[in-house]
Amino acid sequence: MIGTAASAILYVVVTAAVMGLVAHHTLINTGSPFVNAFDSIFPHSTWAGSSSRHRRHLGDRGLNGWT
Repeated sequence: MIGTAASAILYVVVTAAVMGLVAHHTLINTGSPFVNAFDSIFPHSTWAGSSSRHRRHLGDRGLNGWT
């Protein structure tokens, strides 16, 4: 029960953070809000966006550990 509540709170906090970091227009037109959030936190760094893009592509292929 505590884990479920903690997960729900974490989900709401992370979602609010992404909505606060990324413009509404960008969130509507792209399918990768966390990549956009990383790019806004680290604007001149390519490692943050590219590493999250690679993880997303692995997840799209079912290589994220979930069965």
